[in-house]
Order: sequence, then C-alpha cells, then structure tokens
Amino acid sequence: MNAAGAAFAVLSEAVPGVDALLDFRLLYQQDDYVPQAGAMPLTDYSGQTYLLALKADGIPRLREVPVLRYLELQVGYNTRGYEPNDGVKIDPHRRIYYGVGVNLSRLLSDTVFRGDLKGGKIQRGTDTVLEFLQVPGTAVRTYRRL
Repeated sequence: MNAAGAAFAVLSEAVPGVDALLDFRLLYQQDDYVPQAGAMPLTDYSGQTYLLALKADGIPRLREVPVLRYLELQVGYNTRGYEPNDGVKIDPHRRIYYGVGVNLSRLLSDTVFRGDLKGGKIQRGTDTVLEFLQVPGTAVRTYRRL
C-alpha cells in the first residue's frame, strides 16, 4: 500500500487532471476493541480506512450539474480487530468499503468561500486537509468482508 500511495502521489503531481478527479484519503473511526483512553488515530491501524474518492467535480460535464458536482464515489480498504487485547474474544477481519460521499472542498468553495476556486490561504489549507482526510459522517457507505 505504501508503494501504491507513492505511485498515486507521483501520478497526481504529473497529471493535473488526475488530481482534480481523484483523492486518496484516510478515514479514522475508532475500532470497538480500543478503550476510549487508548484511542490513538496514528497507531490504531484497525481504526483506519484508506479510500479513493472519484469526484464528480473533476469531470467537466458533471461539474455544471448543480447537485452532482458535490458528490463523489468512494472505494477503500480497512481492517478491524487486529490489535492485541486483554483476552476478550474478537473477530479480526479485512473489509472493502464502498460509498457515496459529499465533496466538502467543492461545497465549501461554493458556500463559505463564495465560488472562488482559487481562494486564499485558508481555503487552500482547507482543500489540502480535505484532499487527504475523510471527515466522518460525510458519506453513506457499506462494507464487504474479505
């Protein structure tokens, strides 16, 4: 996955259309086995979901459709229950993620930032964060166990 992420980063930088069309993101949602006091997003691998988002806004014809431009199709991968535990029976497994989400960068651009796609420092910073992190609760998703 590290090599795939590095290859995607190179492709995104080399081909501007890829960056406008696709985002590679991390979604963190605490796994059930982790006690609240032990939640560490950077080390809780069973709470991480890696996903690829196909943004309708990156397709010129869909960018002009009022509702569709705010949507994105998502596919991803995660695991659950792989951390050591205190003897509690767990069910470690891998899952594929499918979903439809909201393109928050585009939504904020058209509302808070008033349609200015170039924007200032705050908008560029927000867009950068949203390019790499998926905000929980902004997608309808389903999982399939592998």
